[in-house]
Amino acid sequence: MANRIPTLLATAVAAACSLSAHAEEIKKPATGCTAVQTTAPSQDNFAKVVLYADVTIAKDSVCEWGIWEELEPTAAGPQTPLPLLASSPERYRPIGDVTPTTTPPVTPPVDPGSVGKLVGFGVIYAVESPILEQAAAVEGRFAPARQAFKLETDGTSWMPQEVTVSTVSIRDAVPAFDQFGPMVLSGSSAHVREAVSETSMEYGSILTQLGSVASNLPGAPSELDHFNGEITRYVSGTPQAEALNQRPSAQFYGVWGVTTPENDMAVLLRNNVTATYSGYMVNEGNVRTGFIVMNTNFGNGTFNATVNGGRDQAGVTVQQTTSGQLQLQGQVGFYMSGTIAGANWQATSFNADDLKRNPKTLRPVPITGAASGSFIGPQAAAVIGAVDITKSNTRTDPASNSPIYDGGRYVSSLVAVKQQPK
Repeated sequence: MANRIPTLLATAVAAACSLSAHAEEIKKPATGCTAVQTTAPSQDNFAKVVLYADVTIAKDSVCEWGIWEELEPTAAGPQTPLPLLASSPERYRPIGDVTPTTTPPVTPPVDPGSVGKLVGFGVIYAVESPILEQAAAVEGRFAPARQAFKLETDGTSWMPQEVTVSTVSIRDAVPAFDQFGPMVLSGSSAHVREAVSETSMEYGSILTQLGSVASNLPGAPSELDHFNGEITRYVSGTPQAEALNQRPSAQFYGVWGVTTPENDMAVLLRNNVTATYSGYMVNEGNVRTGFIVMNTNFGNGTFNATVNGGRDQAGVTVQQTTSGQLQLQGQVGFYMSGTIAGANWQATSFNADDLKRNPKTLRPVPITGAASGSFIGPQAAAVIGAVDITKSNTRTDPASNSPIYDGGRYVSSLVAVKQQPK
């Protein structure tokens, strides 16, 4: 086939030359020159020109294949014509029964740094004997010794449908309830658990006071509020019963919310952001008592705070618990400073203006104890925490009429909102 293509080309050239032979010579009399005038070939001329074998140029038309009818088949042999599509009203030809396979949608993993944790900080106390408590109340004493605690949960959103909680100490051992739950949301503001069997009984409730923080602090994020509740766990007939029943019931109050995501905290640190928070302390029964101002430097991870102006204010009371401990209520004043790590803060030092020197020893009277908390909401919009300190007041301010005491324990939760730059 390859050797025959040049032959075809040569034949076509020869045909063209043959047609040109019909040109006529015309002699111009004026100049004596001879000119060639070409006349168009007729159809008879075309019919006489043979292109290939017995195929003339006249047969190469729109109605016939001309020379291509004489070509040999390809090396692969004659082509088998394709079958026609089956007549069907469907647009596409069926290809048989195919079982469709569905691929479940892939849920992208959640960046753990893009969510917070539901945590709470507040005051907890054991309920050991209602009879002793009533007697102490008659005598003007607080029966339970209050302690600061952290409410840890497995929740990552505000007011989840189910939540499991644990009570964790901030300063010293508190009534411990590990993995208590699940507590189920009842209505819009209460998480409840009731589980009773022949050998055990569990009851717990956490009531959230929706909207209470926002009513006191305009601009507060929606992911936090006050809470109060109780937890009871009783087990009988098991080796663990004695340990579990040492403090079978606890009551508590404070503030809880969803912590600022790690990604947001990283941005605050990277940009060396500073912020001021203003809010209040929370005393018995979630009563707003006094005020707090906290200054933060996220870039170097530090903070300092002033509680109730740094010294006791009017109305501070000193009462004794059944264990003989002095317990303070009211606007107890002090300063604290400490560190910020992720979405959490922790105090490392305390002092106060009403603790200058002990008159007997002429040495500074220290404040001991602990305080910690977390930043809440997008871009650390708020801060919550709990304070558990022991201090003395050796220099009474006559204007405040605050009492003198030695070694009074002050336990309180706190909440403050970031102030916008003016």
